[in-house]
Amino acid sequence: MSRESGASNRVPNPRGNYSLLCVDDNTVVTSALGPSDPNQPTGFSHIGRIGGDLDAAQGRSAAVQAAKTLLAVLEDHLRSLDTIARVVALRGYLVTTDDFADHASVMNGASETIIAALGDRGQHSRTTVGVFSLPFGVPIVVELTARLRVGASG
Repeated sequence: MSRESGASNRVPNPRGNYSLLCVDDNTVVTSALGPSDPNQPTGFSHIGRIGGDLDAAQGRSAAVQAAKTLLAVLEDHLRSLDTIARVVALRGYLVTTDDFADHASVMNGASETIIAALGDRGQHSRTTVGVFSLPFGVPIVVELTARLRVGASG
């Protein structure tokens, strides 16, 4: 299942006993979040395995939507993305077929979304990993670590 456009970026509710993000001093770390879309029955814009149910372009679209979910969570909690001094690391976990090898181009969708929203402050290191499965059938989850501006409160 895939919706290529119009997906809502509203902040999802945690689906377990955890916080969507944690702030410690001037560091913020998000939970791994999927491509949320509250307008879909599953609550996600994309479901399936990249390289099987979803092609690379659909996987990239899911990565973009997951990054938009991250940004919505950050903005909701921090009240402004301006409080972010620097994104330090972005991590992505992709459910793929055994023979899929284009993880980097899929994950570029998330990286480009973060950089478009934050400019140079969004430049980051990145880890991209293929996994066998993820909760709720989502094809990708992304998480990030960022440094907050001195004096910013979370």
